[in-house]
Amino acid sequence: MKVHTRLRTAGQSLWMSQVSREMIEAGSLIAQIEDLSITGIVVSPEAVCRALSSSLVYDGAIAKKLKTGLYGKELAFELILEDVHYAADLLRHVFDRTEGTDGWALLPISPLISNNADTLLSSVLALHSAVKRPNTLMTIPGLPEELTTIEEITFAGIPCNVACIYSHDQFLNAADACLRGIERRIAAGLKPAATAFISIEISRLAASFLEEM
Repeated sequence: MKVHTRLRTAGQSLWMSQVSREMIEAGSLIAQIEDLSITGIVVSPEAVCRALSSSLVYDGAIAKKLKTGLYGKELAFELILEDVHYAADLLRHVFDRTEGTDGWALLPISPLISNNADTLLSSVLALHSAVKRPNTLMTIPGLPEELTTIEEITFAGIPCNVACIYSHDQFLNAADACLRGIERRIAAGLKPAATAFISIEISRLAASFLEEM
C-alpha cells in the first residue's frame, strides 16, 4: 500500500505546500488532488515569486492589472489572491463533502500584512474578507510572539492554521492559544465552534528524524 494511502486510511489529512499557478494551469494540481487524495493546499508567496522570475505564467494577469493602475505590492497581492481563489475552488467539493474538515486553501499572512500587534487582527479580518472563499485558512507561525494573535484570531472566528511547529512544547502552546480563544467565545455568548488547525510539515519531521539516526 502506498504511503499516502496508508496515511489517509489512518485518518491523516494531506496538505500540499509550495503550490504555484503553473501547477494549477498545467492540471497537475488537479491530478494530485485526485490521485494522492490531497485535501489542503498552501498558496505560497515564495512560489509565486519563483514563478514570476522563471516563467511567463503570470504575464497575462500582470498586463491586465497594470492597465487598471495596480503596481508593486498591491499587484503582487492580487496575483496571490487569484491563486488562493483557484486553489479554494478546486477543493470546494472536498470542503462541502467533509463539512469543513478538509478541503482548505491556506494563505500565509505574515509576508503580506503588518505584524504589529495593534493592527494585526484588523488586517487579518480585511484579508479574510478579501479572499471571499469560505474554505480559506489564514496561516500564521506558531511562534511565542504570535500566541496572542492566534488566540485573538480564534476568538474572532476566523479560520486559522498554525504552522512552523518544530517541538512538542510549541505544539501544546499553540493548542492552548486556540483553546483560550474558544473559551472566550463561550464566555462572550458566541458559538464555540471555531476552525483552527495546527499543521506539521512531513519533510521537516523526516529531516529531523534522519539527523537523529
